[in-house]
Amino acid sequence: MSVIGRAIAAGLLVWAMMGRHRSEYYLLMRCVTCLAAVFSAYIGAIQKKHVWVLVFGGVAVVFNPLLRVHLERNTSDLMNLAAAFLLLGSMGAVRETQGSPEISGRRASTIAAAWGIAETLAVVVLLSLVGVYVQGTTLPPAEQVDSTDDPGPADPVTQAAPPTAPAPQASARSEAPGWAQEAAAAAAADAASGSVEGPLKVGLELLQGDNVAEAQAVFVALAAKNPNVPEIHYNLGQTHLRTGDKAAAEAAYRKALEADAGYVEGYVALSNLYMRTRRKAKALELIQKAAADKPGEAKLQFQLGVVLFDSNQHAAARAALITALADDPALSEANYYLGTIAATQSRVAEAVSYLQKYLASNPPAGPNRHGAERLMGYLKPNK
Repeated sequence: MSVIGRAIAAGLLVWAMMGRHRSEYYLLMRCVTCLAAVFSAYIGAIQKKHVWVLVFGGVAVVFNPLLRVHLERNTSDLMNLAAAFLLLGSMGAVRETQGSPEISGRRASTIAAAWGIAETLAVVVLLSLVGVYVQGTTLPPAEQVDSTDDPGPADPVTQAAPPTAPAPQASARSEAPGWAQEAAAAAAADAASGSVEGPLKVGLELLQGDNVAEAQAVFVALAAKNPNVPEIHYNLGQTHLRTGDKAAAEAAYRKALEADAGYVEGYVALSNLYMRTRRKAKALELIQKAAADKPGEAKLQFQLGVVLFDSNQHAAARAALITALADDPALSEANYYLGTIAATQSRVAEAVSYLQKYLASNPPAGPNRHGAERLMGYLKPNK
């Protein structure tokens, strides 16, 4: 029974290293690992294998779900790997065997009862976490980014979404049946005749109204006649991203930068795409160069901070985010990342201050706001 628990715990530890997950996953991992280690230590004590008792006790302390130690991602991964190795490696040395003189009679009944209690607790925890997932904020697949283990019970930090070009408010005509197709056809015809401003406005309105295919047709027509207008290629890339065609989105963002090497939104969108497709080194190289070329551009400094944050370079991320806020105090999202960095480094008062500033800006509903609220709830009692 303890062998099964160790195998499950080792699987959860290894899977935690494969990416980033919601904080609830790490809580489940810690609960299962701690229970498996405590139960295995009990078996080791009965069998008088004192070295293994110390090993299991250490694992239980490190992965206990109540008094968590906040670590950098690389350190956390090393500890997960070491714990998984120890749990799997102990299976041959510490295990219950039928007829074992050390485990018989009353002790066998005690072990069975203890394991039954552990199984019940594990089921309760698992069902509770499932409930949290069902009730919590769900991220669309393109936006989902995982969290490290473990900055407290916050939701996963998401990358900054690519900025969207200003779009007009949806008009009454946009709600009329067939309007999207008719507007797209008319705008595409105008674009083919050389018009830019009118079709661009219609394309943005279509995109805002989730008429992605129609918006894409307009931007394609505009791009064919206006290859040197970066906004057109950028918004075309946005439509490709919405349809899941990341290769076409990347090509469009690149064309936007070819049309204007200083187009900030193009750098932000392309670096975000690199991050989504797990090309972190490429994203960092791109945004570092762009930020160096335009040192006073707050959006680029902010994006640099986000990319560095997601690459677990927290000191450099903090410096970039502070610079971004100094250049543009309206970039309140930077306060969220600065607060999260401070929380991972146990600077509670600083974390609370940044998160309060972020929430005071009334950010839109989403995973970052939800995560900030939960992180504040965790930090304030410990302030």
